[in-house]
Amino acid sequence: MPELLVVGAGTVGRATGLGLAARGHPVAFADVDDRPLGALRAAGHRATAPADVAWADVGVVFVCVSTRAADDGTSPFAGVLDAVDVVGAGLRGSSHRVTVAIRSTLTPGTTGELLGPCLERAASGELGVDFGLVVNPEFLRAATAAQDFERPWATVVGAADDQSGDAIAALYQPFGAPLVRCTPLEAELIKMGSNCFNALKISYFNELHALAQRLGADSTVVNQSIAVTAEGMWNPAYGTVGGTPFRGPCLPQDVESMARAGRDQGWEQRLIEATLAVNQAMGDGDDRPGRPA
Repeated sequence: MPELLVVGAGTVGRATGLGLAARGHPVAFADVDDRPLGALRAAGHRATAPADVAWADVGVVFVCVSTRAADDGTSPFAGVLDAVDVVGAGLRGSSHRVTVAIRSTLTPGTTGELLGPCLERAASGELGVDFGLVVNPEFLRAATAAQDFERPWATVVGAADDQSGDAIAALYQPFGAPLVRCTPLEAELIKMGSNCFNALKISYFNELHALAQRLGADSTVVNQSIAVTAEGMWNPAYGTVGGTPFRGPCLPQDVESMARAGRDQGWEQRLIEATLAVNQAMGDGDDRPGRPA
């Protein structure tokens, strides 16, 4: 059985590698930081510096490198590009086709514009022919990463070619989660869009909290009740038809009324105002069916 190599032994890398090892796959870890490698070795796992990887044994590479920006202003993708350079150099000496799966969080277009060409240069090969490339974003919470990997909500496989997508999908099949097969760009958008939606939701309820405090209302009662009464909270499909503005007798009128009241009363409602502006800018939208209020 070909070995799975996890590049980056942080939270995501450990959860990925250990989760797949528990399913019977041979897994090795590589990292430029020896501290996480020591703990993995102590637990009986193979863990080395990137220069010491036995590339002849590797069948799939998971790149799980952090994308946080450095204090000096370095690009948040600098570490991923460094990892891809190392992986590419390793692939150059491989006698078989290897699939590279990017688990790091990327802004849309990063794989096509940066990582793919970088990997081709480093490997002296052709993407989709000599090696495969997949964007396989993670949806792990830091405190429960191992459990989340074992019980995923969904698995996203954004493949540049079918053979690579099949290889990664087969690894996740035993976990039983819904599988989304898409392009690398779509996978990047899914991951970044998911994170931005979570942040947007937090900011929305923070804005309501501030307004409730200003008006003398209990924000806990307000926010928790909205979590039950707003269809967008409990119906996953609600509002997800892209290209269609909200219409009907309720939503346009109520959002406009809330925005107007905020302006009149001096309430700060940046998200309400932005919501109204986005909807108005869409005009009538396209011809796809939308959900009225």
